[in-house]
Amino acid sequence: MNGYQGNSGKGQGQLAQRFPEVDPSELTRLIIQALSDLGYQRSSDELRDESGLELDSPAINGFIECVRSGDFTNAELKIADLHLINDSDETKRHIVFLIKRQKFLELLYLENSTQEALILLRQEVHELTDTANIRALTSLLMNKDSPELQRSNGWMGDAMLSRDSLLNDISKFIDPNDMIPKQRLFQLLQQSIKYQQSKTLYQFGDEGDRISLYEDVKSNKKNFPDTVHYTLTMHEDEVWYVTFSHDGRYFASASADNHVLLYDAINGFSLLHDLSGHDKQVMHCSFSPDDSMLLTCSFESKAHLWNVQTGELVRTLSLGGDSRIWCSDWFPDGGSFVLGSPDKEIAIFDASSGEVVHRWEGPVVNDLKISRDYKLIAVTYDMNVEVWDLRTKHKVKTLELGQRLTSVSVSDKNPAQILINVSPNELQLWDWSRHILLAKYVGHKQEKFVLRSCFGYDERVILSGSEDGRIFMWNKEYGALLGVFDAHTGNSNCVCWNPRIKSMFASSGDDTIVKIWGPSRTSDSG
Repeated sequence: MNGYQGNSGKGQGQLAQRFPEVDPSELTRLIIQALSDLGYQRSSDELRDESGLELDSPAINGFIECVRSGDFTNAELKIADLHLINDSDETKRHIVFLIKRQKFLELLYLENSTQEALILLRQEVHELTDTANIRALTSLLMNKDSPELQRSNGWMGDAMLSRDSLLNDISKFIDPNDMIPKQRLFQLLQQSIKYQQSKTLYQFGDEGDRISLYEDVKSNKKNFPDTVHYTLTMHEDEVWYVTFSHDGRYFASASADNHVLLYDAINGFSLLHDLSGHDKQVMHCSFSPDDSMLLTCSFESKAHLWNVQTGELVRTLSLGGDSRIWCSDWFPDGGSFVLGSPDKEIAIFDASSGEVVHRWEGPVVNDLKISRDYKLIAVTYDMNVEVWDLRTKHKVKTLELGQRLTSVSVSDKNPAQILINVSPNELQLWDWSRHILLAKYVGHKQEKFVLRSCFGYDERVILSGSEDGRIFMWNKEYGALLGVFDAHTGNSNCVCWNPRIKSMFASSGDDTIVKIWGPSRTSDSG
């Protein structure tokens, strides 16, 4: 190790035979670092003295001392002594830029010298980096109190914190034998836990459950939702759509019997309102962001807007003429909503007045959703995914998938991720912004009808109905099938997850029944 490793300790031979992948000296250096990270500096120093191992090389120690003391001129000179992973001029120039950026930040925040910082930027920093970095630092000169600009430019609000952050950034370019990456042992332990979790897919414990380092990660099915808790039987025909309100308080079901039923999801799913204003089968509904209103769409050429608390009809909406309205969703701020039609129309309505404020004419829309970053995402009859920016009203992406697309869901955690029901017999998870297919989920049956899937359990799982009446659950990241549940007679048309109770979901079927699922009350870890 570049001439600064120590002597072998007792027992290293036996350990080397049992764990040949682990270098004892490397492990000892990691423990020295970890003890220091944990605040046990005396123990860290004693282990370093006993083992004869230094945490970093002498050249690195000198460099670190220069940076931490603010001697940036000598820090630049010592770059030539560093063992870099990539010894190119470009890498060295970038390290110089990082050091000069820190000098710029300290001139700006510690010495309050905007003029000297500007001179440094023009005379020394400008030639080291690209236009984007220069613009970012210039923006900081104009708005030095912006926390977002401070963080993005490396200022942590304190000189020592910022210098430590600088060293962490530079360490990525240095041979790890010379400078161990920050908190490396903890990173390795974290990677081990995540790997074990990937091989142990049933992680359905309580939020406060702690993973112990003393044993391997075990399956935990305590909150695995495989049991029916409530059966709702008040519809008289197929139930095509179900959804929870954003706060988890309300639950709505839409049926081919022309009715939408609104339930109290907190108090045993008791019926609150029977919304009976439609003349034809109801196929979609959506709660406003504040859960005060409910939009419902049917086979008619109109949609209805309801008051959730009173059950009263607030307004009837139309696209004009005979254009049918099959799907809807709300802007994140609740000020507007979108209605989509199979008659080649999409329109934005003002939520207060009910007036159309923008309209697109284009493809036949099978389904649509709005992401939290104001993107309208639609799956169309011509086998495409279309994405519009709702702020500019311009189309930003078209994904030509070449398969029949029936419905779409959008991730709340990552708004660029969309889950698409693809006929026949497939779910696809896409990152539309990068045009990347992330995962496929198979096993269910979808050949003729529209089925609706969802993200679930804090977006760790994917859930879908099936034309054979069953419900399928997969691990989102790895695509592994976690469970198959007998649910309905005929199609299992729609599934939805409770956004506030992560171990609860609902399903609906052709058998006129809605089921509310949760964990078995006798489920144990194992």
